Amino acid sequence: MKKKKMILLLLSFMIISFLMSLTRGEEVGEAQVSKRFYPSDDAYVSSLNPNDNYGDKDYIGIKVESSSTNPEVWRSYVKFNLDSLPPGSSIVSAALWLYVYKPPSKSRNMECWLVSKDWSETTITWNKQPGVTEQVSSIQVKENIEQWLSIDVKSSVTKFTSKDAYGYAPNHGWRLNDADEKEPVTYLMYSKEAIFIPPTDLRPRLDVVYYPPHLELSISGSSMEAGSWIKMSVYRKTVDGESITRGSLNVKLSSSSTSANKKFALTPDGSAITELTIPDGSDHKDFYYYDEKAGTWEIHVWTEQYSPYGDDSKLITVNPGPLDRFIFNTISSPKTVMEPFTITITAYDAYGNVKTDYTGTNSLSDTTGTIEPKMTGAFVNGRWTGDVVIKKVAKNVKITTRGAGKSGESNAFDVKAGPPAKIIITPSSFTMNAGEVYSYLNISLRDANGFETIASSTITISLSTSSPKGEFIDCDSGEKVTRIYIMAGSGWAKACYNDTKHGTWTISASATGLTTGTATVTVIADTTPPSTTITIGLPKYYVGNNIYVNSSTSFSLSASDDISGVKETKYRIDSGPWKDYTDKFSLSGYSDGTHEISYYSIDKAGNNEAEKTLNVILDNTPPSIEDPSPTGSIIQKTNKVTFTVIVEDPGSGIKEVRLIVDGAYQGLMTRSGDNYTRTISLSEGDHFWRVEAVDNLGNIRIRDHLLVLIVDDTPPTIFGLSGPSAPVWGEPTVVSCQVSDDESGVSKVTLYYSTNGGASWSNVSMSLVGNRYSASIPSQPPFTRIRYYVEASDNVGNISQTNISEYTIGLPAWVYIIIVLIAIAIIAVALFSLRRKAKPKPSMPVETQEPKPEEPPTSIWKYPAEEIPQEPQEPVIPSLDYRSRIYEEIKLPFEEKKEAQYGESYEQPLEETALGGEEETPSIFEEEQPLQIEEEKKEEEQPQKIEEEDLEP
Repeated sequence: MKKKKMILLLLSFMIISFLMSLTRGEEVGEAQVSKRFYPSDDAYVSSLNPNDNYGDKDYIGIKVESSSTNPEVWRSYVKFNLDSLPPGSSIVSAALWLYVYKPPSKSRNMECWLVSKDWSETTITWNKQPGVTEQVSSIQVKENIEQWLSIDVKSSVTKFTSKDAYGYAPNHGWRLNDADEKEPVTYLMYSKEAIFIPPTDLRPRLDVVYYPPHLELSISGSSMEAGSWIKMSVYRKTVDGESITRGSLNVKLSSSSTSANKKFALTPDGSAITELTIPDGSDHKDFYYYDEKAGTWEIHVWTEQYSPYGDDSKLITVNPGPLDRFIFNTISSPKTVMEPFTITITAYDAYGNVKTDYTGTNSLSDTTGTIEPKMTGAFVNGRWTGDVVIKKVAKNVKITTRGAGKSGESNAFDVKAGPPAKIIITPSSFTMNAGEVYSYLNISLRDANGFETIASSTITISLSTSSPKGEFIDCDSGEKVTRIYIMAGSGWAKACYNDTKHGTWTISASATGLTTGTATVTVIADTTPPSTTITIGLPKYYVGNNIYVNSSTSFSLSASDDISGVKETKYRIDSGPWKDYTDKFSLSGYSDGTHEISYYSIDKAGNNEAEKTLNVILDNTPPSIEDPSPTGSIIQKTNKVTFTVIVEDPGSGIKEVRLIVDGAYQGLMTRSGDNYTRTISLSEGDHFWRVEAVDNLGNIRIRDHLLVLIVDDTPPTIFGLSGPSAPVWGEPTVVSCQVSDDESGVSKVTLYYSTNGGASWSNVSMSLVGNRYSASIPSQPPFTRIRYYVEASDNVGNISQTNISEYTIGLPAWVYIIIVLIAIAIIAVALFSLRRKAKPKPSMPVETQEPKPEEPPTSIWKYPAEEIPQEPQEPVIPSLDYRSRIYEEIKLPFEEKKEAQYGESYEQPLEETALGGEEETPSIFEEEQPLQIEEEKKEEEQPQKIEEEDLEP
């Protein structure tokens, strides 16, 4: 029975699948797409074992067990990877298929809920199961029969593929549970882990039928100009034309243009791209297209991120850019003069596109200036073709055209003459002296238009003259001839002519089929001698009327004779033999000094020229170089070195003196008399220097020298300065120090001193004794304040100074001894005088008589009138009587404190009043207070002592 049921179920499944496939086929024809998905995750969870995972089972199921001891509830979760469904897909249907292989014992309702957060079949448990957001659908599960369940989840898939964020819900799959989780039930379904033998497949699946979204290309115009940018936009739309803004989409771009410089970019002149991204939140992306090739091209946009996904294409026409130039079709070479030939000129933009809309007319010109016509006709579709003629033979001819402010130039070609038609003799008229040979007759071929041409085969030229004495001579062999030959490929031949008969004659050159050429010759007698000039080559130098040369100076002689011509030229040096002049000569091998060159010429008629002479001075001796400086080792303060030499030249004189240091040219040295100098900066160390002295004929003397430069820019070091500690009147003071200089050495050390506060300074040279320099400052009056410092200089002028020191001249010890002795004597005299005075007795009663001192004390307010001490005196505070009434109202700090403590009834003890009470912060009167109190006590005690003395018997 079970087998029959299974067979029926399989047949039913196959029929349904067949019908669905037919339906999908129809939908594809209507641009619908059907896709089947299998779960990425499925599992069930159990409340009985809340921490256990069942994701590896080959089944999922629903179970409710209401046992009082072990109640249990199962729920199942299923999830599909729908990343291949693009946002904006229009979902036609979405069915979740589950095969129940263990049905419930009675019919049940199974609910399908949308899961709120992500989960994994390998980790989900009852305690970790995600929550749900909404119920998607509910389906009846029939009792006691295996069955396919088709759950409508279109609403969920629609949210998963929402075109925008508003209607979007993330795909976390669905939860399956029984509608009543209190009534016991169990039914099981196959999971994705179940294994079947094909074609049987009872695993869960999701069938989705949808319309995919598509791209729409928008172009801001139907055409563009070559070399420019045009804005384009690509949109993503649903099948209903609604904008899609959710998710990012990668879009590819292409153009059918054949231009090598076509490109897409996100901004005009931006970097080239072949794809772009429509960002999340936007329904389109703008971009730009650049092309230089004229034509109509297809722009195509598509995506490979999803399949299928509708693409789009648009046509764009690229028109030629502005007129840039004209180009000639290649002109073959050569062309025949005066014969028309065809040329073609095409107008182009800057990008090589034919400017088909150009209809202007252009001017024509060529390098010979003879082209006809001078103007083209109107261009048609950017081209002009026509015949032109060039009326002059030339090589590398180019044709130029101009129009609408632009120009163009053809390739270079030659314009040749036509076939030979006549013979020309040049010169056509000439004069010669009787007996001479005229060697420059040129017989050439011309075409019908008079242009020089060449022979295609050898042409024989017959020569004749009307003179009875005239004859033609082969210029190479010297033999008489009556004919010459112009060889194939050539257009001329040369002949020489000789005549001894005075008069005017006609000579002729003729050939078969050609017009004969003629020339006129006048033969005259020659009685005038030739004229010879001498040319002096280089080097040479003029000093007044003197001409200086050296052995390399060349001399050339040039003779001329207008009638018969020069036969020969002769010359000699000093009184040497005459020589035939054939080429330049020099004075090589002769000694320095004055030499005479003599020369003359003879013409062909035998006329001799009078002898001419030229005196020159031969100078082959270079200048002399003496006293080079500096050489060897030098020490100086800076790195600027002055080079000096003495250069003399008794001949042509000095032209220049060059300085080269370490192989580098440093310029010309400056002359001052016979001395030449130049100053340059050098680094410390070894240097090779060279002087090149050149006279006015190029004779050069070279001298090399070695220089070691030591730069000393550090002043001497002064240390160990020792001066007088307490100098006194009447004795000199010695100042000493040590000075060192490691480079150029110490030159001198000077002691500077001032007795008037620095208003003026005197100096004394310090002498070196041992390793110290010392000098004495002359004795000065007592109490004079002396300021002094030491200055040291090295051998290159670096100077250092010490800080200024000072001292004051004191008195010698014997002066102080005398003063003390005088003081002792004065004190002794005073004491002696006091002893002689009687002691006064009191004359008043004890009660009333006050003690009278022997001498009134000196007022403490009186300073000595005449003597003012060297050191300032301390101020003396007057002794004050604090018991007088004027001070009764004064409250000292400790009195105020005790009044505050005991009240106004507090009476200060007498001794506190007198002594100031407890020790407090002293007032302005307390500084001398102890002394004052002691003096007051003594004054109080003195009367008492007197009374006691008076009361004694």
